[in-house]
Amino acid sequence: RDYQHCFLLMMEVLDNLPHDRVARAGAGSPWRQTVVLPQAGSVMAEGPWREELEEVADPLLRRCLDVVYKPPTLEEKLDSRFNRLLDFILAKDPEPDAGGAEVLFVPTASLALMDTLHDARPNHSLIAADFDKLPDVKVPGKYAPLVSEKVGGQNFDHPSIFVPWGSADIFFPTDFDALGRLYRASAEHVWGEGTGRVNTAHYRQGAVMKRYKEMFKTATICAFNPMVDDFLNARFFFGDSYNRRDPALTAVQQAQQAAISAWEQQQRQLRHRQQQQEQQQKAAAAAPQGSGASRGPDASVLRPGPPPPQ
Repeated sequence: RDYQHCFLLMMEVLDNLPHDRVARAGAGSPWRQTVVLPQAGSVMAEGPWREELEEVADPLLRRCLDVVYKPPTLEEKLDSRFNRLLDFILAKDPEPDAGGAEVLFVPTASLALMDTLHDARPNHSLIAADFDKLPDVKVPGKYAPLVSEKVGGQNFDHPSIFVPWGSADIFFPTDFDALGRLYRASAEHVWGEGTGRVNTAHYRQGAVMKRYKEMFKTATICAFNPMVDDFLNARFFFGDSYNRRDPALTAVQQAQQAAISAWEQQQRQLRHRQQQQEQQQKAAAAAPQGSGASRGPDASVLRPGPPPPQ
């Protein structure tokens, strides 16, 4: 664990991290996690495979599900219906049907990564770039992955994740609002509530380029700028975690402060004694004497008395 501040860059890392698939029959039903098993007579390394649903037993999945999942609002439901109608009018392929069940892909590996990050580098600034949507997804479910393979120089998108290992690329879209909640929840899980400071924000790639005045470096001769005008599904996430102190270092600092305070107290007491001695010397020097010498409280401060009045 290193408490020194650092910067971390994650360029298209999130879309390659594993996700967990959960499903339920309806809004009132509990979520169930999906387990992948080999079919009868086959082995796990080669397939074919099958899916089974069971109760959610993974604590990481439960944490992630509680943070990520939010029931769709009425506006989101209306948007979904409108999009299906628009796909029908434009003769586009509709979103894959999950057979009436509600299916959700949960970024559990992202949460595990955030836990490790907050624990190993408590003070950091994270910049992550990825895609909030992916085209031509054929796997059913919310935030389902794009399973794409090159066949004869052309992309072929699979309707299932059950493809031979290493034969296809699997990309997951990133819900950046959920990512911000995961980032904050992870910091609270690792360090406790009310410790340190956490900030999150996310912007489209074009907005980031314009904000930091980098679009002039990526514009073409015809003024088209692919970093601004293209890749509209690309986003940047910014996360900051700071004001976390090393407990061991704090104890050392407290010991040093205690030693400094003790030394300062000793110096104050010494100055106070010196002031008392000076005051006693002045008082002894000003006191009238009949004859002889005036003796102060200390033999080392003997002074002759003034002459007696005539």
